[in-house]
Amino acid sequence: VELVKDIEKDTVKFTLNFDDTLKEPETLPGKFPNLLVNGANGIAVGLTTSIPPHNAGEVIDGAVAYIDNPNISLKEMMGIIKGPDFPTGAYCLVDEDLENAYATGKGKVVMRAKVTIEPNGDKKNLVISEIPYQVNKAKLLQDIAELREAGKQGLLGGIADVVDESDRNGMRGVIKLKKDANAEKILAELYKKTALQCNFSINMVAVAGGKPEQLGLLKILKYFTDYQQQIILRRSKYDYEQAKERAHILTGLIVAIKNIDEVVKIIKKSKNTSDAKEALMKRFELTEKQAQAILDMRLAKLTSLEIEKIEQELAFLEKQMKELSSIIASPKKQFEVVKKELLEMKAKFADERRTTLIYDLEDVSLSDDGVEEAKDVVVALSASGMIKKIPYKNFNLAQKEITDKTTENEIYTILAKTQTNKKAYLFTNKGNCHKLAVSDIVEAKWKEKGDFLKHILKDFADDEKVLYISFFDKEPESGELIFVTKDGMCKKSSFEEYFVNKYCFQTIKLKEGDEIVSIFKEDENGTFIMLTASGMALKISSSEVPSQGRISGGVKGISLSDKDSVIAAFSSSDGELLAFSNFGVGKKVMCDQIDVMARARKGIKLLALSGREEIVFAGIVSDSDQIVYLAGGEILSKEVSKIETSAKGAKPASVIKLKRGSAIEKAWVYKN
Repeated sequence: VELVKDIEKDTVKFTLNFDDTLKEPETLPGKFPNLLVNGANGIAVGLTTSIPPHNAGEVIDGAVAYIDNPNISLKEMMGIIKGPDFPTGAYCLVDEDLENAYATGKGKVVMRAKVTIEPNGDKKNLVISEIPYQVNKAKLLQDIAELREAGKQGLLGGIADVVDESDRNGMRGVIKLKKDANAEKILAELYKKTALQCNFSINMVAVAGGKPEQLGLLKILKYFTDYQQQIILRRSKYDYEQAKERAHILTGLIVAIKNIDEVVKIIKKSKNTSDAKEALMKRFELTEKQAQAILDMRLAKLTSLEIEKIEQELAFLEKQMKELSSIIASPKKQFEVVKKELLEMKAKFADERRTTLIYDLEDVSLSDDGVEEAKDVVVALSASGMIKKIPYKNFNLAQKEITDKTTENEIYTILAKTQTNKKAYLFTNKGNCHKLAVSDIVEAKWKEKGDFLKHILKDFADDEKVLYISFFDKEPESGELIFVTKDGMCKKSSFEEYFVNKYCFQTIKLKEGDEIVSIFKEDENGTFIMLTASGMALKISSSEVPSQGRISGGVKGISLSDKDSVIAAFSSSDGELLAFSNFGVGKKVMCDQIDVMARARKGIKLLALSGREEIVFAGIVSDSDQIVYLAGGEILSKEVSKIETSAKGAKPASVIKLKRGSAIEKAWVYKN
């Protein structure tokens, strides 16, 4: 009904039908964005369209937001129209593919069935309660049964039976598993091989301006709101003309009623209706329509009550015409009417979203109650490149001393407390960020081995190193992240820039041969120190580094001499800077002794090294820390409190004593 409402008020153009016998509307008034709400699928000569359905309330809110701000960004609009809303429910993945589809009008979206794991005695069942849009339930269950028959010797051989238990209460497809079957692995396999997970191709082609056009989300809303403005304009003109015509008649009737005795005389003296009409028109300066209305008037209209009604109606029409005139003259008021009527449609028809939007396929819970309790853990990254998570209780109770049996697997370069329901964002020296669900990280004790990152992350290179880990849940961490590269470039970006729905993505634009040496969060102090291989140190204010986008390259942080490079950078909050060479020569200085200088300067000489020396460690330390180092094939340690603090201009001294002929190969700070 709402699609054709007001069609009789000249709101749309009519054209002759196929045999020129009737007229039909070129378009329908469409009081709501039907193209987006109900979606569309069609094939024409050389053209196809495939538009997913959306939630009526969200789409109407989006149209209203577009009217309020025609310059609204796609990102802002996707905060309102969050994604498709399919009548069959299930899950829909919101990622960059969907954003591209909304931007260009072409793309795809991943749909996944809602499946839970339910206990069945000592066995388990996979229960399908919602399936992707346009997937046939019977065929889906049949395909699963056929896969089970074909794969009896493999993983899918763990399926005992496939049963359809759907009834009037809704869909329920049950995949019964054998006793020792791995439910998660079987489900993952079914996602790959059946329509439990599939894509919906988006190709938003519509007739716009009289010709087919591929439209993005914002363009569809523009065409809809502009079209509705024209509908309101045409309707207002029609209503105005109707009101004007009726007011014209009523004005004539009032003249007649006020002069009723004379009117009756004129009519009685007239030979026929035509003479009476002409006489009335001449005497009272009436139009033909007014005179005819007087002649058609019933005697009942002469009662005082009826006269009052006519006067009230005329006053109402005059007020209505004034309002309609203001709407006709003002596009702004026309859009206000569109907004008002859209919100009325929302109040009448909006319902709850059926499809659950997810921002990562790993966000889907398989527990029977739909909620998995988050546990406190410590994510540990070892010097050997292994990652694991340690239950927080085990972490607190673990014996963490460095002994002669300690290996690189037990030296942790990163220890970060988090929860199992979060995602770990691993920022690396190659300018990449790898995303990994904390729940997918192997759980182990303090001295047990983890997994090598290159084994669990398919895009992780052999020479790639994790420099920083952030944990995001449904929102990114607050604050800004600072990147410093080997060539002396530095960049500052908001954590929001890295809240990306990809398993691996770029974090900075690096020049050929450059790599990131340090990544750290901007602190309240607002300064950081860069240290070069030749022993130069520059402390700058982070306010000098402009905040930039995710894939920008940054700005020059330090001016380097030929063949020099940055080896480390760190926030210069409370603490001391310790740096030493492969021969154990170095110094420990208070950070606040190093003066802040302008960006892109050379800095000060902090360490003067001999030709055979190179810096193997530089970092911020405190007296409770230990320095762990590999020298002569042994892992040894030294307490930071036993290293003397010196002035920034003092000569380097022996920080770590080594056996004759040995040198330090690697060194790490060990936080107790």
